[in-house]
Amino acid sequence: MKPTFISLRIKMLVVIVLRITIVYLVMYLWIYNFFTDSSTRALRADVETLLDAGSASISGDVVAGLTAAPRLDTTDSRYRAITDWFTQLRNYNPHAAAYLYYQPSPGKFVVLADSVVAQGSNTLIAYHVGQQLDAGDGRLINGLTTQTTNLDIHSGRQGSAVSGITPIRDSSGEVVAALVVETAPDTAAADQLRARSNLLPLLGIVYFLLSFSVWFISSNLTRSVRALDHVTRRIGEGDYTAIQSKSGLFPDEITHLEQTINQMAEKVRGREETLRRQVEKLTIQVDQSKREKAVKEVVDSDFFMDLQSKARSLRENHHDD
Repeated sequence: MKPTFISLRIKMLVVIVLRITIVYLVMYLWIYNFFTDSSTRALRADVETLLDAGSASISGDVVAGLTAAPRLDTTDSRYRAITDWFTQLRNYNPHAAAYLYYQPSPGKFVVLADSVVAQGSNTLIAYHVGQQLDAGDGRLINGLTTQTTNLDIHSGRQGSAVSGITPIRDSSGEVVAALVVETAPDTAAADQLRARSNLLPLLGIVYFLLSFSVWFISSNLTRSVRALDHVTRRIGEGDYTAIQSKSGLFPDEITHLEQTINQMAEKVRGREETLRRQVEKLTIQVDQSKREKAVKEVVDSDFFMDLQSKARSLRENHHDD
């Protein structure tokens, strides 16, 4: 069975592009994971620092007393401890906002205090004391049991934000409320996330350019190889015309190969001419040998010897007369 012909250009393109693909996949995954891990650590540190500070500073017993009152009263002196921490939060991170909520009955979540209301900000959306919250995706109920974070940049009250929720416990360890903190992502972490989102298109463009370069180089290289293949076929058919090399200022392996083929063709032509002369000389010798053999066969034949005998007899009789 005759092997299937596959162009050298196709082989080079497949092998090199396959290797480039493997390298790019490894590089993409490494850079993507690096940006993800680095930005995640930075964002988690920002959010968890605020949550830990809030859970340590806000007294659960005070919160329990406020929620146990017949009605929520922001003039209660016990609110001062909460609003003081909200002030500290805004001084520490002006791009952060926080609010406290509790669960007076199953499935019902009510705002206890909001840093925006406490500081009289007109730039953020405020949750008024006593406002009921939508349970949403279950994060509010989960926040009353364990600390959770949402590090995917989402739309918050102050624009793009990351957020977290942590339970507030009283002195007996019972959860009495939960603290929600939203903060704008750190600039470095946001830049890393943007770089991560732009990584695939950027590497895709570079991958395409490299693949096109491989195709262009392999096409030029195989074009020279095909030309040399045509020359060798021509030499095999007896045409020893020298290759006109176009090496320019910088010869390469193809140029050396062309020169070698020219030398080979010249030597083959010389040997062929020598053999032709030898064959012609041998042909002359063979023809002369054949003539001598034919003459010898005629001379040695009985008929020729009989003619010679008769000719001698005639000459002798002629002399006798």
